Formats: sequence, structure tokens, C-alpha cells
Amino acid sequence: MAGCGNALMSEDMVKDGYIDIMNIDISSVVIKIMRKRCAHIQQLKYIQMDIREMSFFEDQTIDSVIDKGTLDSLMCGGDASLSVSLMLEEVNRLLKPGGIYMLITYGDPSLRISHLNQPGCCWHIKLYIIRMLRHCPKPPCLYTPYQFLFPFLLNS
Repeated sequence: MAGCGNALMSEDMVKDGYIDIMNIDISSVVIKIMRKRCAHIQQLKYIQMDIREMSFFEDQTIDSVIDKGTLDSLMCGGDASLSVSLMLEEVNRLLKPGGIYMLITYGDPSLRISHLNQPGCCWHIKLYIIRMLRHCPKPPCLYTPYQFLFPFLLNS
């Protein structure tokens, strides 16, 4: 989990059966809190680290990276393009062949895709837009409870 913060997502993943989740965050305070809060959950590990420089890990050793707002955060900081580029280079370096980088973002896809397509990162990108469900005043409604994701294939 890239930039884990104090979210419950990793804990929920353990409940869903995931058995080895490495959580990293740049904040030593967050890591200390999460280590204490999750000390009883053996499947979770927490390391304080900068996502832009993860030399602690060897090349091609990670199955998947989940980013739930870290890229967004870097996009708001100084030297955004450089920071995002360094992060994505590291993610690309760490992923095993066939590995998955899952980016969950509130950002405009057109502002994210160009970064994902940077040289050296030859990923197969699938974009899913999650629509906000609204109250339906009278049937038939536009969405059923199962129509949350709408896939858009961006490249082959």
C-alpha cells in the first residue's frame, strides 16, 4: 500500500483474505500509530519510506501496488512532475512481470494518463470511472445497484 496513511483499507484486505501487505508512508508519525493499532495483525507490515526512493526493495519483487491518493498528493506538491515521475519509476522497477499498479484517484484522467505513459513505464492501462449514484425520483432508474464501474480501454 503506497502512502497508506491511517486508512482501514489494509485491515479490510486482511479480512478479505490477503496475507502479506506491506504498507509504506513518508510520515513516521503515521507509521508509529499504525504499527501500534495493527500490532495484532501479522499480515500487515509498516515501513516509513519515501515512495520516490524505495531502494530497500529489490527489483521485480512486488506483485501489486495500490495507490489510494499518493500520486494525487504528489501532484499537489512542489516539483510535481519530477516527484510523480520518480514515484512511477520506482513502482515500475519494483513490480514483478505482470504485476499490477492500481491507482485510485480523484484526479482528471487526462491529467494522470500522461504520467502513467512516461518513458520506461510500458503499462497496459485500464481506466474505470466510478459514477456517483443519485437518488432516482421515479423508475426506471439509470443505474442498477450493480452498475458502478464503467471500463474504458485506453491502449492495447
